[in-house]
Amino acid sequence: MEKIKALSYGKLNLFLEITGKRKDSYHEIFSLFQTISISDEIIVEKIKGDADISFSDKNINIDETNTVVKVIKRLGIESGVRIHVEKKIPAGSGLGGGSSNAAAVLILLNKLFNLNFSFKKLWEIAKDIGSDVPFFLFGGTAIVMGRGEVVFPVSQTPYEYFLLKIPKINVSTKLVYESLTEYGDKSKIYAHFLEGKFNKFFNRLEKFAFKLYPELGEVKKRMLKLSDFVLMSGSGATIFAGFKEKNEIPGTYDKELKLYRAIDREEYFLNFGASPSGKASGFGPDIRGFESSRPSFNKLKEVQK
Repeated sequence: MEKIKALSYGKLNLFLEITGKRKDSYHEIFSLFQTISISDEIIVEKIKGDADISFSDKNINIDETNTVVKVIKRLGIESGVRIHVEKKIPAGSGLGGGSSNAAAVLILLNKLFNLNFSFKKLWEIAKDIGSDVPFFLFGGTAIVMGRGEVVFPVSQTPYEYFLLKIPKINVSTKLVYESLTEYGDKSKIYAHFLEGKFNKFFNRLEKFAFKLYPELGEVKKRMLKLSDFVLMSGSGATIFAGFKEKNEIPGTYDKELKLYRAIDREEYFLNFGASPSGKASGFGPDIRGFESSRPSFNKLKEVQK
């Protein structure tokens, strides 16, 4: 096996609460992530010579801040590999493209070079690369906490289809977070999710992002005519409308809106040539063992004390 490829899916934040600021300057999040069918394509192959990394989007910097560069440096694979990322997920859209690319490359390199890293090892590397990278080792639907390194896969949410509007606005995540003046109550959030209620969708950052970028608020107002579930993903700029069934989607809508579907965990793993158990894949040999070693979702309160 000298060349392999896989899709690198994007995500939506179906719920995003910020519960405080950490001592390490990161913010504490409580979010419900969902992978969707918008995707980049990652091609990884063995070559002779120095590592070669390329992106179809020439505006992406291939330097020390690039998540794919971080992965190969962390693995110590700085020669003998070519990595190409065919971009479809816009940078800075709030869809997690950079984090997804990093996780996909990590999984594929583990497979191509027969590193046989355990899932726990992959997770440890992923959380060092970037905040949302650990989620993209799981895919599907998951509660994500901490600064993004605490991930609890959960049952699929009732929303199967999403209309996305990705405004061509360069949203500064730094500015949005710096403008935060209020945080959510942890106990109320835990109670809501522990009861399995996935019907109270909310994004703490919307209010502040809309103040900085009023045009995003206008997009949401227009999209509320299509669905009663419209939200901004992450810190922006993507605004999305959710639908539980295909027949709920309006017959006509703005041509700038794009329709995507939810990607569940099984489909996510199959994309990398694996079953959700992680056998015979680049995910490592012990996903189930790793998951059983963590506190259960029913102990979320204890985890975050």
